[in-house]
Amino acid sequence: MFESILSAKATNSQHLSADAQRELVRKYQDEGCRRSLDALVESNLKLVCKVASRYKHDRAEADDFLAEGVRGIMKAADKYNLDADASFATYAYQWIRHFCGRHLETFVKEQANHL
Repeated sequence: MFESILSAKATNSQHLSADAQRELVRKYQDEGCRRSLDALVESNLKLVCKVASRYKHDRAEADDFLAEGVRGIMKAADKYNLDADASFATYAYQWIRHFCGRHLETFVKEQANHL
């Protein structure tokens, strides 16, 4: 269910320019503006869906990978260097992959322990 909700939001989400995303990060980091973080997450949902889809094992796990991808965007918003040459989406991609990969690793270990 979460997957379909995120996929629908991703389809309807507005793509923001690199400058617009950088401004949202600045507002979030400097002012703690939650709306800026929400806008960053929403504008990068297509990226989350794309990356998370590479990690899911079955439909039941898709929601968890999508949630981890969103956590990756949030972590990227915390850590992004506004003076960096890379766009926010490029930087966030690495964090999304990190969180999804870590979840997969945990999932596999849990499955192995149940055998």
